[in-house]
Amino acid sequence: MTNKRPLPHSQWRHYKSVGGSDHTYEVIGIAKHSETGEEMVVYRPLYTVPKDSWVYGYEFAVRPLAIWYDQVEWQGKKVQRFVEIV
Repeated sequence: MTNKRPLPHSQWRHYKSVGGSDHTYEVIGIAKHSETGEEMVVYRPLYTVPKDSWVYGYEFAVRPLAIWYDQVEWQGKKVQRFVEIV
């Protein structure tokens, strides 16, 4: 479990974004998985989701809080998975 938590109504950009509003999200809050107890970030897309996206047709998505702040490798560099838009 991490001590850092994204705040409700904060906006975040996913590392796959190429700019503009694509791959931008609003955090709704933190939820707890009923079976595992794992904390999950509940968030929603702020862009028109394409039909081939994994989140197409859903109003909300969840991701484990434990990986929200992870570093991932993207195009040969280490980058933060989500970056807050301020």
